[in-house]
Amino acid sequence: MYLRTQCFLNQTEANFPQVKYTAFLYNDALVWSGLEQDDIRILFKYLTTSLFPSCLESEMQAVQTSPYSTRTATERPSTGHYGKFITGPPNLNDTSLGKIPRIFVNTQGTKTDECNLLVYRALSASICLMVEGSYQLNLDFCRAVDQFLGPQLTVLASDMGEQYSKRLSKCQQKSSFNFDSPGNCQIDVGRASRSHHVSERCRHL
Repeated sequence: MYLRTQCFLNQTEANFPQVKYTAFLYNDALVWSGLEQDDIRILFKYLTTSLFPSCLESEMQAVQTSPYSTRTATERPSTGHYGKFITGPPNLNDTSLGKIPRIFVNTQGTKTDECNLLVYRALSASICLMVEGSYQLNLDFCRAVDQFLGPQLTVLASDMGEQYSKRLSKCQQKSSFNFDSPGNCQIDVGRASRSHHVSERCRHL
């Protein structure tokens, strides 16, 4: 799944040469990043402590006030995928580009690249696109990004969710007590420990 994610990001950068750097998160945990360690640490903190929580709060308020709040989570939107911009145009049929943060990325020594930060999410997967600052963002570009990322990121996020659920279920089964005979109780935590180690590696990549 890690190689599949990296391949997906490589395809994204190839299709949109304006994108200089990318980062991928699942369940708000870092999976892959093309940034230097110091830069991704700052970006990750901004995403998980500011952007994502505020986005979640806005979504909850929208659901509570929307006349369509009875729609179930399993119903697929009219676009055919669950992708949407977290930073960028809130509505691709509108004329507004929304709020797009500008960030500075360290490259070599004291040199920095100014980039526009587009964050796109589908289900529990988020991809950060750092678009070179000299490029004039427009709705046509954002629509093209949505058409490319939306279907693929939806499928990838769904597959990652299924894999995560299966591994979690196996870990729980392995961590349960097994009574082979009276007075003999044993627990196998080896697999759970290895799974936790892999999760921590992904989190700190």
